[in-house]
Amino acid sequence: MRWLRAMLIPAAILLIVSCGGGDDDGGDATSEATTATTAEATSSGGDGGSSGGGSSVSSGDIDQLIEDLTPPNSNEVARFSAPEGTNVSFESSDSFDDLKGFYDGKLGDIGVNVTGTLTVEGAQTWIFEQDEGASGAVTISPDGDNTLVTVIVGE
Repeated sequence: MRWLRAMLIPAAILLIVSCGGGDDDGGDATSEATTATTAEATSSGGDGGSSGGGSSVSSGDIDQLIEDLTPPNSNEVARFSAPEGTNVSFESSDSFDDLKGFYDGKLGDIGVNVTGTLTVEGAQTWIFEQDEGASGAVTISPDGDNTLVTVIVGE
């Protein structure tokens, strides 16, 4: 069940990201929802820019971005590729807190703009975009002694 949740949450985020989100004014937006599952979503407008529809990202760029976002001490457990992007799941022996620190630093180091974060049932997601049009999300979720990581990158 955790694998299903680990795959569905990032897939839903990618759908939202690829459809342009919903924050029209480019400013800060905070929403909280309490239902059967408690969700807290915080998104902050980046540079105020949006990715134009004219640029295209090559599969080599997507592959490089996935390589850059591969967690340390991990094994790839699933990969799904489509013309629009790629979804890769990993299992890492690093702790949730260690990977949270890793991605907090790594996303800035590789030059992507974090446009929002999402915390749902203990899972942490970073939503990002690159200036040349690629966007995606990284989700980490504790799973016993391991941490599940899903990296989604697309045009």
